[in-house]
Amino acid sequence: MSFSILSRRGAIAALAAAVATPLLTAGASAQPTRFRAIEVDVTNVQRSGDVVSADRIARELPALLQRSFAAYLAPGDHSAPVLRARVDLVTYGSNGSAISPLNPYGAKDYIEGVGEVIGPGGRVVASYPLRASVIANPDLTDVTGQSGRLRTSNLAASFAQWLPGRLGV
Repeated sequence: MSFSILSRRGAIAALAAAVATPLLTAGASAQPTRFRAIEVDVTNVQRSGDVVSADRIARELPALLQRSFAAYLAPGDHSAPVLRARVDLVTYGSNGSAISPLNPYGAKDYIEGVGEVIGPGGRVVASYPLRASVIANPDLTDVTGQSGRLRTSNLAASFAQWLPGRLGV
């Protein structure tokens, strides 16, 4: 008789331990990852033929990511992984691709890529795909090209804004 009571108690204790373990370890695993460096890779955008967008993103995205991940950077920690932001595709929508009652000429632009955590030896430890969209107001009469530069800058800023949440930090 005492054996069955003990096994019930044991089963209840095991069940309680199984339920409590994730709760107890959540605090330990919730420690944010720290990165020793941030890299930006726009090779795929260059290969697609959009060298202008690739160059602009390569210039602007590192500073934007530095700001977004400022709390998670540890440049002196050589054991920390590297964060690589790989931009694979930039798509500019045509006028009217983001029609709304307030903005009948809006365009929807997209940026697609991956946040990769690079561990020891250059090995990809984790990969976080990201696709972000931005509503743009293209100026078809802009001969300076400022409207196009602004669209690219907004896409880079969007990527930098959404990537920390994608990584869970």
